[in-house]
Amino acid sequence: MKFAKKTCIAILIILCLLSLTCSPAFAQRALRKLGRGVTNAALGWTEILTCIELTGKESGPMAGASYGLLKGLVNSALRTVVGLYETVTFIAPAPEEYKVILEPEFPMQKEMLKLAD
Repeated sequence: MKFAKKTCIAILIILCLLSLTCSPAFAQRALRKLGRGVTNAALGWTEILTCIELTGKESGPMAGASYGLLKGLVNSALRTVVGLYETVTFIAPAPEEYKVILEPEFPMQKEMLKLAD
């Protein structure tokens, strides 16, 4: 069992290193996808807070507490699932050319863009 685990880890490391040597542009896009995936999977729950706050600012506190919460729960689950997908498939150029699946690309980016306005 330990041998199989070590072998799988070694194969994964070798594949990652090989992917980085293919082309710098490919490696940069793959690593960007990996970073995006890990960030979204780990911080997807922040969508709840962001949606409550932004909905509350736009439509009032009652809308933030009801619609904002519901929207945040859905967005949180979606961002977490997409983050896990991108983390697992970071080496594959899917979707085409590593395009971003969710906009904004990272959690809490909506809030930062709103505060900058």
